[in-house]
Amino acid sequence: MVETGVHAATDVTGFGLIGHAAGMIEEGEIGLTIDYGSIPLLPGVKDFAGQGLVPGGTFKNRDFRLPIVLGQLDEEMLLILFDPQTSGGLLIALPQERRTHLSSGCMGKGLRRRHHRNIYRRTAGKIR
Repeated sequence: MVETGVHAATDVTGFGLIGHAAGMIEEGEIGLTIDYGSIPLLPGVKDFAGQGLVPGGTFKNRDFRLPIVLGQLDEEMLLILFDPQTSGGLLIALPQERRTHLSSGCMGKGLRRRHHRNIYRRTAGKIR
């Protein structure tokens, strides 16, 4: 990752995707946009979240970080994005012009990658 110009990376574990994203931007002068529709979900996950069948830590994560989330997301998606269960994924920040280089490197090692978000300078410290 170093050779591709990565600025920061975190494994998405106990704080959910939004919790870890918040940790990456909270001290800087940047915000983050996440393409929620492109996040792959396991079958039935939205139904389970809609029934409140999520780990207890999900609600703690949501209550702690919800003030930095801009825009409207349905409750099911919020619970999914704050779910503390390990996903095995990495959240990586790098310059946009280096994305292709990172993608090629990942594919060369048999890893999958998805682009879910963009960094922006307006509304620093917020996720939309």
